[in-house]
Amino acid sequence: MSTPLLIAHRGGSAEAPENTLAAFRHSLGMGIQWFELDAQMTKDGELLVIHDETLERTTSGSGPVGSFTLEELRRLDAGSWFGTQFSRETIPTLREVLELCASEGAGVFVELKSPHLYPGVEQKVVSLLGELWVQGVSNISCISFDPEAVSRLHELDSGLPLGQLFDLDTTDFAQPDDRIEAVLPFYATAAYYPEQIERAHALGKRVHVWTVNEEADMRRLAELGVDGIMSDRPSLLLKVFDNY
Repeated sequence: MSTPLLIAHRGGSAEAPENTLAAFRHSLGMGIQWFELDAQMTKDGELLVIHDETLERTTSGSGPVGSFTLEELRRLDAGSWFGTQFSRETIPTLREVLELCASEGAGVFVELKSPHLYPGVEQKVVSLLGELWVQGVSNISCISFDPEAVSRLHELDSGLPLGQLFDLDTTDFAQPDDRIEAVLPFYATAAYYPEQIERAHALGKRVHVWTVNEEADMRRLAELGVDGIMSDRPSLLLKVFDNY
């Protein structure tokens, strides 16, 4: 049985402030080689890594992410909410995180978060990835819950690796969609409907599950043959699958 991809969700959000450079550096330092992050866009069209549509939960700011410029957002504290030792963390740009991961040979799943709020975000992402590919960076995939965003990404670059995320209630995640190479269901759904994992594989799709934070669930899903496991707890992932 092969080891699934061990994917640090939001950089490893249980162990450092999510979607910050501190989180990605922490997980890279442990040996994690795959990451998931959330991309949104500023008022002035810059790509940022942050999960929520608004700033309150993970920064010192308030209001919608898309209502502020990059310069304004970079002044915010994005780490103190997690721990005072992270008080100097800011919201990173997508370029910064991708270049950091690429420097360590790590792969990234870039989730387009709420793309309906950011007209043109797909083109911005494709253009950035094109720049990085010229530099030799290739192990980046784009994922989204929004099938229209996935379609737009495919139209912009038919060679871009794409994945479709599915919400908690979607039980038929094994779909014959030629645009995508991976399906990403909620972990409990995949565990409850293992025949969907088999069908997805028969369709030539990889199955990456989110977000698995308990050892028993990690082991169960690996036994069911999933291809990747996203977790907020990268240190537990490494412990569970050491010498797997």
